[in-house]
Amino acid sequence: MAEKYAVGIKSFEMGPVGDDGDMGADLEAMPDTVRGSVQFNTTEPNVSTFHVNNKPRPVAAIVNGDVVESIVYKFYDVSAETLALIFGGEATEEEAGTSGASYASHVEIPQIEQSLRLTTKNDNKVEVVRGLITGWIEWSLNDDGIASVNMKSTILEPTDGTSKAYTITNPTPAA
Repeated sequence: MAEKYAVGIKSFEMGPVGDDGDMGADLEAMPDTVRGSVQFNTTEPNVSTFHVNNKPRPVAAIVNGDVVESIVYKFYDVSAETLALIFGGEATEEEAGTSGASYASHVEIPQIEQSLRLTTKNDNKVEVVRGLITGWIEWSLNDDGIASVNMKSTILEPTDGTSKAYTITNPTPAA
């Protein structure tokens, strides 16, 4: 029997959306996420109800399709490469004996769209065909603080016309 519970996170991968607007095939491992920080969220759909006099409950209801789905993560990795991937901008590589790697912020806020794959500790998979990546930095400058990068992927409609926005796949059961 297949596992019906999804527990924790084993891996998180991200990469360009496929050339045809479908799921990207070139996904790369992202930095380790902060324990307890990964959330896959969907908003509750709006429901319009219609009432008549002398009836305590609605006589009709319509579900409006305005739903926002997103995945939120947090990393302690504030390397120039990670910052450029999430925020746009430019990362320069370190040069031994000369300089450390550096990150220069973007001039304009970029529209970064990526495909994503999350794998849980018990091998459930969430694949997002197209997500808008946004991020923000939380950098505590106290002696007991640590810098972190927060990232949000707002799930968008795929552009290929046939893919679903996301899929959740349970692990393959043993034979």
